[in-house]
Amino acid sequence: MSLPPPIHRFAHAGGEHSLYLSPAGSLHSAGACGLDWSRAQDLVPSLFSWRPVPLGAPIASVASGYYHNLAISSSGSLFSWGCGAFLDSKNDGSIPALGQGVGAEDVGGLPKQVAPFPHTAVAAAAGAYHSVVLTRANKVLTFGAAQLGQLGRAPSSDATDSSSLPVDPTPSEVEGIPGSETPVFVGAGFYNTHVVTSAGTLYSAGENQNRQCGIPSSTSNNVRTMTRAVDLEGEKIKEAVGGYCHTLALTIFGEVLSFGCGDDGQRGSEAPQAVTKLDLGAKAKQVAAGANHSAAITSDGSLFAWGSNEFGQAGAGELEQVRAPRRVDLGGRAAKSVSCGYSHTVVQTENDETIVFGQNDSGQLGLGEAAAQKPQDVRIPIPTQVGVEEKAKPNAFGIDTRYYEKTQDAVHDGGDIASLIQERLRNRKKKKKGAGLAGLKVEERETFEVTAGSEAKDAGVTGYALGVISGERR
Repeated sequence: MSLPPPIHRFAHAGGEHSLYLSPAGSLHSAGACGLDWSRAQDLVPSLFSWRPVPLGAPIASVASGYYHNLAISSSGSLFSWGCGAFLDSKNDGSIPALGQGVGAEDVGGLPKQVAPFPHTAVAAAAGAYHSVVLTRANKVLTFGAAQLGQLGRAPSSDATDSSSLPVDPTPSEVEGIPGSETPVFVGAGFYNTHVVTSAGTLYSAGENQNRQCGIPSSTSNNVRTMTRAVDLEGEKIKEAVGGYCHTLALTIFGEVLSFGCGDDGQRGSEAPQAVTKLDLGAKAKQVAAGANHSAAITSDGSLFAWGSNEFGQAGAGELEQVRAPRRVDLGGRAAKSVSCGYSHTVVQTENDETIVFGQNDSGQLGLGEAAAQKPQDVRIPIPTQVGVEEKAKPNAFGIDTRYYEKTQDAVHDGGDIASLIQERLRNRKKKKKGAGLAGLKVEERETFEVTAGSEAKDAGVTGYALGVISGERR
């Protein structure tokens, strides 16, 4: 059985930050825990605007956790960074979810490549203090905090954090999924790991006090190896995501299943049964879970949200809670993807517009210091389209290929895409023209410059940032 691919998310909501991944592979951050900031520090003005995340390689996918982030490069390398886990000691930044080794400290630095990591990563998910990675070989690896069983396996060592809680910073394969089943999707909740196999079966691990694993609560209320979600028996699951203590599962037929806690309405139903099938009036194509709120997009592009709305994160104005799925007014625009943070929501429209709403006390909306009880458009000064086209005549350097990026602003300096161009130029394989970045001429010398402004105007692509690849022919 082959499952449909998950919806690609360009905009990602973390705990108190947001990340935007452009089609060009550049990454930008807004808010606390998104880049170069520690929870032991005071908030600074730079957190309230979009900033480029220096990764040194084009990024293919991103996972935003509550206190850390994971990024996967186009070649399958894994990067991690965060903002420290605790505030108590003002210096306790050790967070094993970064996979940087025993004793490694996270004090809000820049992204680092996870190494050693002898795998090719293809997807990732991030919980509060743990990470989940799916490899090209369909292996599921976890690392991070282990006190509630969220790693889905026994820790590989007796390592503990400063609070004497078990941790395992070494990426290792989960236990409990039969060898006959192939993992194809990974998701995470605050203290949970979720894995969907090609058979449409959901396996979960971690905290289960509210039955958020889809498993009758055990004596300890924790599930320590990947265990089949028997509450969903007979369902064919496509993806599963979790919040603080609730879980949403999307079936291959577009049905939304909710289970776990529901005190703030995050389950979307007052029904007493363990699993509730929500009625959205149409098939759903994506689900997202915040700490205590939820969202889903239907096949017609409608966005629904429910749960806690204390800060407007459910897009319902002044309502404190939304107890059932409620359509969010996007001004007539269709939603393509949605991501929920601790108490904010980020939406990408079919026209690649980014809409945000919810709490903004840490700059997570990218709107400066403005609040957003109702959906607001946010302008992100980063690429949304790339391409390569032929110039009518070679430029002064004898080069007839040019690289451009469409942005929401008039021009873009292109500085953060330099590594993208470099990597493509280093690729010695012959590429076809007219296929975006794959069309770059590899015969050109490995030097370049990125320009904008007048070059964009000369190119007849006003509103685009233009990078001219320069150098002499070999």
